[in-house]
Amino acid sequence: MKPIFSDLLFLVLFTVPFVLYLAKIARGSFAELPAHLSAEENSLRELYQTATELYDQDNYEAAAATAMIVAAQEDNPALAFDAANLVAKCEAQLGNYEAAEEYLQQALHLATSSPKANTTDMQEVRLYSLGQLSELYLNQSKDEQAWAVLSEAKVLAESAQIAENPQFKKLILGPIYHNLAILHERAHDWSEATKYYWLAREIWEKSPELDSRRQASHEAYMLCGKKAAQKMFDAPE
Repeated sequence: MKPIFSDLLFLVLFTVPFVLYLAKIARGSFAELPAHLSAEENSLRELYQTATELYDQDNYEAAAATAMIVAAQEDNPALAFDAANLVAKCEAQLGNYEAAEEYLQQALHLATSSPKANTTDMQEVRLYSLGQLSELYLNQSKDEQAWAVLSEAKVLAESAQIAENPQFKKLILGPIYHNLAILHERAHDWSEATKYYWLAREIWEKSPELDSRRQASHEAYMLCGKKAAQKMFDAPE
């Protein structure tokens, strides 16, 4: 079973509505931009927009180089957060996974060091970074690192504030459960894998637009459930 953050977070989350939503809560969740920098923000946003256009044109090297300039602007953490995530996406596309991890860690640091880090909006931003970081580890079979990131994400995503948001639960908690199930499946812990595939399936049950995700979790749930039963009765696989 393959990880699905690449399918869901990099595709579903990067639709226009979600990007606007994420950008809005990020701008409102980081510290206020110093007044003397407000005049520079438009030029930085134009530079970031150029980077996104280059990414859409599959010009990942140019997009990364452009976004790196914006990501280095520590006085504008909200925009630096967006740019760091964009650099990470570019580097992952280019197969530069260490660089991708570096910029995802930078984005996560910006999120956790914000004065508003404990607000619901900022927790959602933080979960976004954790989701992408876990996907990077899963795709490289770095299971130990993936465990650590997904365990942190699970605790945060199941908090009362986050759980009350059905949209974010569908787009974030579902993938977290699915990818935790993958890790348990890789470890041949069939019972736990079955549990988490079921939880993911339940979240996506009433989301027709995510039917392929629900079906993937359902099929994996059935397979791991069978293996769990075989193990319980010491039957050969």
